Amino acid sequence: MTRAIRHLRSLRARTVAAAFAAVLVAAVGAAAVAPAAVAAPGDTWVSRTPPINDQYWHGITYGEGLFVAVAANEVMTSPDGVTWQSRTAPSGIWSAVTYGGGQFVAVANNGGTFLAMTSPDGITWTGQSGLGTPTNWTGVTYGSGKFVAIGEQWAASSTDGITWTENATTVVAQWSSVTFGASKFVAVAKAIGGDCTSASGTNCVITSSDGLTWAAASAISGEEWNSVTYGGPSGSELFVSVAGAGSNRVMTSQDGTSWSAAASAAATNYWQSITYGANQFVAVGFGGGVMTSADGSTWTAQTSGNSSLWNAVAAGPQYVAVGQSSGDSIMSSFIYAAPTVSGVSPAVGPVTGGTAVAITGTGFIDGATAAIGGAACTGVAVASATQLTCTTSAAAAGSAAVSVTNPDSQADSLAGAFTYEAAPPSPPSPPSPGKQTQQVAGDCVTASGGFDGSVKKLMKPKCTTNAGQRIGVKVGANRRGDQAYFRLYCKVPGAKATGTRSTGRGDGSRYCTSGSLKVRALAGGLTLRVVWSAPATSDFKAYRKSKSYKV
Repeated sequence: MTRAIRHLRSLRARTVAAAFAAVLVAAVGAAAVAPAAVAAPGDTWVSRTPPINDQYWHGITYGEGLFVAVAANEVMTSPDGVTWQSRTAPSGIWSAVTYGGGQFVAVANNGGTFLAMTSPDGITWTGQSGLGTPTNWTGVTYGSGKFVAIGEQWAASSTDGITWTENATTVVAQWSSVTFGASKFVAVAKAIGGDCTSASGTNCVITSSDGLTWAAASAISGEEWNSVTYGGPSGSELFVSVAGAGSNRVMTSQDGTSWSAAASAAATNYWQSITYGANQFVAVGFGGGVMTSADGSTWTAQTSGNSSLWNAVAAGPQYVAVGQSSGDSIMSSFIYAAPTVSGVSPAVGPVTGGTAVAITGTGFIDGATAAIGGAACTGVAVASATQLTCTTSAAAAGSAAVSVTNPDSQADSLAGAFTYEAAPPSPPSPPSPGKQTQQVAGDCVTASGGFDGSVKKLMKPKCTTNAGQRIGVKVGANRRGDQAYFRLYCKVPGAKATGTRSTGRGDGSRYCTSGSLKVRALAGGLTLRVVWSAPATSDFKAYRKSKSYKV
């Protein structure tokens, strides 16, 4: 058994014992469906289905539109905190993960092949050997253009998560968590051995401007300070740390050096992790414990609905906590209230789509999608929390529901709010105008070739409504060297036409003959029939051939 695994099991045993000695929150079950609405962020939590059961998830972060959680030899991701997918991870006992500078970075305890890994997208990961000091790396953060990792007596700094510079923290302590704020890095420690053992909390906090050179500071008491974060209302930001034991398990600081006990800690629990997002702090712990605070000082206990051991929490489209429990190692809480749909204008459009509409309601947030009649709207733009615009897609005729879905998967639908109208029937063809005179340009139709009936070229005439004119046809020389005839016929129902016959007497030369006819035709087309013929001679039989052309 490696030192890292022994350490992990020992720590797990101590923390579980402490948690349940403090509090045991009974599980009451939770349906894995999104609530229709949320009264306040973080007060309602829903269990989610992990891609891997019975896994001990240690860390979670949010970046680039993706939640990323890590465990020993495992990574899982989710765009919304609801649907999760397992990813391939390098070998390592991954304890913490962060995002910054376009890169995800995770660090590990001893016992695996790698102590650091990186990913540009949270999906494809690469193990890195640049973090080489044999220590239990327990925390990592990003700030001021660099990643900073913290562990037992050691800190490390990197601009890319690949190449690291390491340095001893001077203070001997089991550093558990690190964050960045107010232009400095701040780390907290568990009071288990080393210099962070006194009741006063001396040396249980360290601060650094560069992540390598650290100065010691005192916590409010020598507790197991498990997690630290930075956040708060604009102009009133502060550092907040939570602990697993003690009379007061929350402390705050404006500068990371001078710390004060929170005015109100919600409940006695083994608090394991804290984050800030959506204008409030959220802390999670063992036994299903959750508490929230707007200012870091006054806290409200929340009911999670389960008794899992929550190790880490992050804020994105939802608050998401990960931990350890059979089949119940993920839970999330909607940050925003569910949207409502109250109307759409215009309320009618063709089945072909293309109608620009404005959907009204409440709770619309950036990234929302819309659908009408089950067909996704295109070009969705959220103008405000009460209105979005989009363009309808093609759909079946009839009454259709209008729905809006926020990025956190909450949705609402208004039945029958829009009507797709069927396309009007094609208008009937106008009645025949009867006989109509058309003009056929005399040089538009040309048939050329010999009397054998071959045709090299035929150009369709352009017709107008003017008086009839002649059509000209050219026929090649009599290949037999004898007299020949050609005739032109017009075949249009109800049309009147005058045909002309021209005769060419052959003398062995190659010459052309031509003829023409007038046409009065109905609208809708014209068929010409050209006939080549020659009488019988002493040398040849009578010859006749014809061909029709639709013009």
